[in-house]
Amino acid sequence: VAKLEKLYERQVLVADLIANRQVALGMTVDEVIASIGRPDNRSSKIGQDGRTDTLEFVTWERVPQATIRYDQYGQPFQSVIYVRMPVGQVTVEFEDELVTSIEESEGVKHQGGPVRIVPPPVFLF
Repeated sequence: VAKLEKLYERQVLVADLIANRQVALGMTVDEVIASIGRPDNRSSKIGQDGRTDTLEFVTWERVPQATIRYDQYGQPFQSVIYVRMPVGQVTVEFEDELVTSIEESEGVKHQGGPVRIVPPPVFLF
């Protein structure tokens, strides 16, 4: 019964983080992807201490740019196109499939406060 209570408390906490698009220490890879989406880059490193995975999430913004175009008669006119530009990045590192560190660059507001810690997953059997 105690394990079921801990499992329920963890699920409520993780569901709140996912609803607010936040990441916390102790989340699993699947929970992070459910929270902030698919990573833009993924890498793994295997060493003496085990395997470390890194997921990078880039925040994009559409920036307007003025360009000169020509109509069918060869007359120039100005038009606006939107270019996707990276404005921030979140790097999440995992050890044993759990978040161990979160690095945010400028322009990203995923956390919005102190780092939260989620208890590790509870296994019933």
